Amino acid sequence: MTELLPGTSKPAKDSGSSLLIRSAASADDVDINESKREVEGLAVPYGIDQFISQDLTERFERGAFAKQLSAAHRTFFTRKHITQGGSVIGKAVELRESAEGLVGKWKISETLIGDETLTLLRDGVLTGLSIGFRARQNRRDKGVTVRTSATLVETAVVEEPAYGDLSVVTDVREIYELTNSEKAAQILASIPALPSRT
Repeated sequence: MTELLPGTSKPAKDSGSSLLIRSAASADDVDINESKREVEGLAVPYGIDQFISQDLTERFERGAFAKQLSAAHRTFFTRKHITQGGSVIGKAVELRESAEGLVGKWKISETLIGDETLTLLRDGVLTGLSIGFRARQNRRDKGVTVRTSATLVETAVVEEPAYGDLSVVTDVREIYELTNSEKAAQILASIPALPSRT
């Protein structure tokens, strides 16, 4: 994630390729077409300043996900976020911008977990959408981090969006993805040492 210093194009900091998670839409904002196995809803609201934590208030700018509009199929649809133990249940079939924000349509695959997810959506048990994204370029505006470019990695079906009817961004958790060398170091550290030969 690259943050720009106010009034410049210089990076303020770079925290790597962390995956950021936000809940965006409530059940009232999600349309379900069971016969087509499709879910449609607001993935990311635009133009809303959202308090995330003491250190972060953010706003998504229209066009932040523009590069992905023609490549929706590369975005996963998941039941819970993958980094939180979730499973892939399908993929996006359409991403488009509206006055409210980034709207998506996702196809749920014909699998056991896909069937279960459709039932839970229909019954109102799963009531919202949440995004996993990588911030690419930000700017600061009066203390607000404005997301001007980001990569949508996944959209997850979740139990409960934190802001209900407001359908706005919520609950940030920064999850760092390990590099291959970090993964290798963890694996090596877990292998017991061989006894020395004397």
